[in-house]
Amino acid sequence: MVPEHPTFLEGRSPRSGLDALADDLVKTLEGVGAHLGAVYLLAPDADVLELAVMKGAPRDFIRPWERMSLATPMPVTDAIRHRRLVWVGDEKEMARDYPGAALVMPYEFSLAAVPLLGTGPVSAYGGMFALWAGTHSSELSPTERERLLGAAAEMAQGLEEADRQGRRL
Repeated sequence: MVPEHPTFLEGRSPRSGLDALADDLVKTLEGVGAHLGAVYLLAPDADVLELAVMKGAPRDFIRPWERMSLATPMPVTDAIRHRRLVWVGDEKEMARDYPGAALVMPYEFSLAAVPLLGTGPVSAYGGMFALWAGTHSSELSPTERERLLGAAAEMAQGLEEADRQGRRL
């Protein structure tokens, strides 16, 4: 369920496409205090996620996951498949639930992944994740949850509008 709120991405950029998506990601990460994050988009005719935009890490860090099957066990793929927010409270939980990804994480962290869900013919456009340093609580606060879900809904709405206009990202 997406909470009702006038806007989670106040002052959205008038730009469109990947620039607007990147701006939305940055605003979302700032709004929840996360230092790293990315948005993945589903390839139009395949169950494959492709990295669209990211912030907070060198590209080489995420290179193994630039393109991945929706069946790959990762928080962002689970968020899309299950159509819900996925919370990983610490590196032990990551190692238990996503051992392949946990092997390359060099420090303590918490992570949230949310789907970008459509309301029309496209049921999901992709997903977003946000990552906090290990100093973050092992629980996601209600405010952080609300902001992540609201921002994901707004991003999906923008992607849906672009799709309707024949400008699918």
